This record gives sequence, structure tokens and C-alpha cells, in this order.
Amino acid sequence: MKNLVNKMFNFVNNFLLIFTIICFSISLIGAIFFYTNRSYDYLNPLVLIVGSIVYFLLLIKLYKVIIKLDDKKKKIIVGILLGLQFILLLISAFVISSIPQVDLIHILTEINSLNDTGSILNNVYYSVYPNNRFLLIILYGLQKIIPISNQILFSLLSTICISVMSLFTYKTVNKVWDLNKGLLSLFICVSSPIFYLYVSYYYTDVLMLPFSSILIYLIVKTKDEKNLKSNVLYGLLIGIIAIIGYKIRAVAIFILVAYFVYLIFTKKILIVLKKFAPIIIGAILTITCIGTIENKFFTNVNVDKEFPMTHWIMMGVNEKSYGYYSQDDYNLSSSASNVSERTDLNIKEIKNRLSDLGPFGTVKLLVVKLVSVWGKGDYSY
Repeated sequence: MKNLVNKMFNFVNNFLLIFTIICFSISLIGAIFFYTNRSYDYLNPLVLIVGSIVYFLLLIKLYKVIIKLDDKKKKIIVGILLGLQFILLLISAFVISSIPQVDLIHILTEINSLNDTGSILNNVYYSVYPNNRFLLIILYGLQKIIPISNQILFSLLSTICISVMSLFTYKTVNKVWDLNKGLLSLFICVSSPIFYLYVSYYYTDVLMLPFSSILIYLIVKTKDEKNLKSNVLYGLLIGIIAIIGYKIRAVAIFILVAYFVYLIFTKKILIVLKKFAPIIIGAILTITCIGTIENKFFTNVNVDKEFPMTHWIMMGVNEKSYGYYSQDDYNLSSSASNVSERTDLNIKEIKNRLSDLGPFGTVKLLVVKLVSVWGKGDYSY
């Protein structure tokens, strides 16, 4: 039975690894070759396949060069690459200046309102979109602590977030495999154009990156840890970081779910409980603290107007809007009188859309969105 479980786990692990490589390939090659306009008629499978092959051949060639270097040189290159990326990101943040749109406009407006009047101006927005409450608190708090212009401060914040993500991606790959593959992963991070395009737009996509990468690193570091004190410490940190990441962008919590599934399939139930108990404690403490802070800022929100996570899933499978924001979807969710009714309405619509799309249509929609989100680099504006 144990051998069967291990085989199943290895199969799923390999499948997810291949799937991740395919997704990365689609977004990178799509960014280079396909995106020329907003018509979305740009996915050429032949170019995608050839481009992916060429890219991975270049990575293989680079890897062969890396393995010939001694460890001292590799570590020096790591430092150089991290420093180079930080400088390039900071330059990009100012040279490729982006104009805040939609959600970010609401946040910046509220920062000015809090500075001027000490109160929230638009409680309706934060009633509907509670996911942006914590981000507002973070950005408002930073600009109060560090008295420099918001553009410089928030651009520096985005630069640090992406740089930390690259550092912990390298550290994770180094720990799971070796220094050679860790250095290769860092080359990939530093050479990925999307980060230099996104750095000037300090929204949740960028600001959650360090929390996700640190979370993965801590999980890798602690998954086989047997020392009780270390398990408790790492568990508390994982719980804290997971909730902070979740409050910035909900997808960060998927990492914690994946870790739980991994433990269920590979560890005895007593070990699972020992490892997850401090995580739960850390998560509860963090979400309580954040909730208390949010309640002090947002005293007039209407909880019945809140859009649940199902709303974004529903928009994500909207073929007409290519999975982007849809005013029709906003109106549909708004038509429900409370969160429970809204959730049921969203789930019903999700089922209808997935049924209409079918397996092929769903995959095609996801590929289009993957390339346009991670390939175009203009944050859809």
C-alpha cells in the first residue's frame, strides 16, 4: 500500500513539474513572439513549440557551463545576479512608468483621504472588495513611516519584493536539488522580462511574491525536520507568512493546501498533526491581528455586499471577456442580496460556463489568459 501511495505521489509530482514547465514556456515564448495587439488572435502552436525548444536548449547549454564552475565562482555569480536584478528592477520601475488603474487608483485615493481626513472615503468599494483592505493598510503604513514620495517608496517596495522572490527561489531550488540548479533558476528569474514590466505596478501580483517564495522555502526546509523546537518555530512562521500572503492575494494559501496534501500522503497522522498544529496557531494569531487592525480602519463596511472568491473564479471562466474583468459579471454578483446567495449564484454560473466551454475550450481560455497576463506585461491596461 505504501509503495502504491509513493508511486501515486511521484506521478502527481512529476505531472505538476511538467505542467509548470509548460505554463512557464507558454508565458515566456508567448511574450516574445505572439502579443502584438488586443485581438487575442495570436497563439501560433508551431512558434510556441519551436520557441520553447530553442529556449530550453539554451538553458541546457547554460547549465553545462554552470556545472564546470567551482562553488566559489557560482556563489559570486549568485551575488552578482541578485545585485544586477535589483538595479535593473529599480531602473525599470522609473523608466517604464505605469499609470495606476482601477483597484490601485482606489487604494491611492484612500491613502490621500487617510492622510487628509483620517477616514476611509469609499466604504462601498471596500465592502465589495475586502481583499484590498490589508493592501491599503500596508501601503498607507509604509508611507507614514518612510516620508518620501509614494512613487519612489512603492517602486522600491516592488523592487524588493521581486528581488526577495528571486533569492528564495534560488535558495529553494538549491536546497531541493543543488547549487547548479539553484544558479540556473536564478538566471531564469533575472532574465524573465515580465518582472521588469510589472515592477512599476505595485499591486497584489507583485507584492505577494516574496511571501509565496519564502513560504515554499520554509516548507521545503521543515518538511522532513524532526526536531520539535524547529518544527514549532518553522510552523509558526509558515502560518504567519501564509496568512499575510493570503490577505494580500488569496492564491498564496494554495501553497499551504498543497503542503497539507503532501503531508497526508507521505507522513503518519501524528506527524501531520505535530507539523500543522503550530501552523494553525500562527495562522489564527495572524488573522486575528490583521482582522483587529482592519476593523479599526474600516468601521462602516457592509458585509452583505462582499464579493466571495467564487466571483473571481466566475470571471476567470468568462469566455467573452477572456477571463478578465467583466461589468456583466459585476452586475450579476451585485444582484444577490448577501454573500451566501452571491456564492450560490456564482457557482451556478461557473458550472454553466465550464459546461459550455468543454475541456478543450477551458484549456484554450486558460492558455490565452496565461500568455496575456504573464506575457504581455502591461497589467491589461
